[in-house]
Amino acid sequence: MAKANVMNSLKIFFLYSKTDKRVAEILMHYLIPLVKMKRVDIYDGSDVISGKDWELDTKERFNQSDIFIALISPDFVASDFCYQDDLKALIERHNNKRAIILPVLVKLTPFWKELVTGEFDYLPIDGKPISQSKNEEETLFDIMKHIKKVIKKLLGKEEKNLEEI
Repeated sequence: MAKANVMNSLKIFFLYSKTDKRVAEILMHYLIPLVKMKRVDIYDGSDVISGKDWELDTKERFNQSDIFIALISPDFVASDFCYQDDLKALIERHNNKRAIILPVLVKLTPFWKELVTGEFDYLPIDGKPISQSKNEEETLFDIMKHIKKVIKKLLGKEEKNLEEI
């Protein structure tokens, strides 16, 4: 995967069910300093510019994204997205190192591993869903530290400013 440079920010696409929007918003909030520094752009499908075709805009951003943060829950696994060709194409991009998928286990979810194949860094690292953690804030912060490592690696070692975030 090509490294992004300062002028070419990484594109991060959040995939989640509406029931997991709170967790998505927390993780996106942690990324705001990088957005303001123009290191990353975040997309989750909810910020389509008025007058644009939502489906076309979402597909375009999906195809341009470098990192996909998939919030795994029973609702996400039950969604139509999980059974469409888009997910298969995304997994192929991941396996060919043209994108990175970071699955985040939000709730206990049977059968979710059967939907995805490939080498993934599952989060949280301990394998317990966020809903089962004793300290949700600490768990979310640990997840963000891992996401930050991935971003830093993709942006390149010359990005010293990421140390402060």
